[in-house]
Amino acid sequence: MNKRTLALEYFIRLIEHHELVNRREAFHRTYSKPNIPPKNPFSQEHRLVVHKYDAEREIAVYEHKGFGSPEGRYESEFGREICDEVADELLAVKALVLEQLSSSEQLKRDVFYSHVMTDIERLTSVLAEEEVFARYSCIAAALLEIKDLVLRCAPQQTEKGSDDKPIPAETQATGFHYRCFKEGSLQEDKSLTRSHLGNLFYGLRDTLELIEPTTPLADFRAIFSGKPVKKRVVWMGSINQLWHFVNSIEPKLTPPGHKKLTGKWVKAAACFTKSDGEDIAPQQLQYPGVKATGVHMGREIQEVATLLK
Repeated sequence: MNKRTLALEYFIRLIEHHELVNRREAFHRTYSKPNIPPKNPFSQEHRLVVHKYDAEREIAVYEHKGFGSPEGRYESEFGREICDEVADELLAVKALVLEQLSSSEQLKRDVFYSHVMTDIERLTSVLAEEEVFARYSCIAAALLEIKDLVLRCAPQQTEKGSDDKPIPAETQATGFHYRCFKEGSLQEDKSLTRSHLGNLFYGLRDTLELIEPTTPLADFRAIFSGKPVKKRVVWMGSINQLWHFVNSIEPKLTPPGHKKLTGKWVKAAACFTKSDGEDIAPQQLQYPGVKATGVHMGREIQEVATLLK
């Protein structure tokens, strides 16, 4: 097993190999069982007695009964235990990252950087798509911390997508794919596609001032081309406003025959960057903690979104 795989082995198991899901199911299966007293009241057979089980908070208070069992009650809080475990693993991963990116061999550093960044993007995508991980935000936070460390230790590859600086090829993700079809067919009308994207662009940039004022129309159209994003568009608004905007245009981006747009938050994070040059995490968009009615300029954003026919 190579160093790159070792670096994120724990997170790959936890996320992609469903270890967290399996352990969570085992937790609830174990502590949700009713306490059944032994047929023989004097039996010393070992058994688990659950005194409290809170399914929503994922907390259980229990004790062991029977010969040789440890005395006292114990509390198990699944979420806290996972986050404590993640914190310990994070320290080990960071140490390995520092070791590999401090190598005197340029090729070795480049390969490690490329592979680890690819793994992080893939794992982050899974986190954004599967709702169960929203309960354990420490996992996404740990991946972001690893990503930040990797970028800091590889300064020649840390350029963001703003200020005419290209995104490194190994971190490029596919953007949105908007196409306007001819009436009654699945054939794209490219002139209408370009026109509608232009209307949306000017509405966002000039009317609502939600994207950086010097952004070229070509850059905006590029993030809706369905191709890997080479240059992000600077979003001047809030995360909540970007969340509302993406939700508002989602029906026009969803492929024919599909009910929803797969990976929309990963795509949005790949297409836009904050005004200070910082990356946007998919989880920030998926769970912004606000309703559409509470978004500043929400109605205006919805109106501009209608320009995408």
